[in-house]
Amino acid sequence: MNFITEFSTLIKIGCPIIGIITTEEQRFANLLKKIFSEKDHFLWTSHLGLVGKEENIYPIEANEAIKKFSTRDEKVYIWLKITENLMEEKNFIRALKDEYYHLKGRNRFIILSSSNFAIPEELIGEIQILRLPPPDENEIQNIIESFFRSANLSFSPMTTAHAVAILKGLKQSEIEFSLKKALLSLKEKGLKGNGSWNQSQ
Repeated sequence: MNFITEFSTLIKIGCPIIGIITTEEQRFANLLKKIFSEKDHFLWTSHLGLVGKEENIYPIEANEAIKKFSTRDEKVYIWLKITENLMEEKNFIRALKDEYYHLKGRNRFIILSSSNFAIPEELIGEIQILRLPPPDENEIQNIIESFFRSANLSFSPMTTAHAVAILKGLKQSEIEFSLKKALLSLKEKGLKGNGSWNQSQ
């Protein structure tokens, strides 16, 4: 079962709080757009505060942001980019605990993302955790093809498949950096997109 299928299943069965282990926030943001089809939502970070359509509240604590979301029925989800130590704060734990029961069955969700999660005892069983894996082969191919289009290049299917194999296991940002580096190498060699792809590039 891939990540989108697992995440979508949690949404379908109505899990109010979902934690995502990832450092790829932009990639996860793009996946959220696919899963929720651009539905109205809030985003919270300690740096930006609470951001929603045509509104921005700063400064605001994470537990207060959750309370604000809870009172806004038009918001389908709130995505909080949290730090590990936030899961130790009693007010935040209390807010999540209360909202778990308040949001249950209402098709509204609290999405937490962090590079790591240590679930406090009070929330065990109430936060469902998923890890966002590196891009799979289909994602890598889409990234490569999108990059080729933006650079006005075309490569053979064999060259693309070779690139996918080489880049497998990397984060999206690492893939994009590798592609930019390879493109620079191609330009320096005067190639137009018909050369082979290899790790030396």
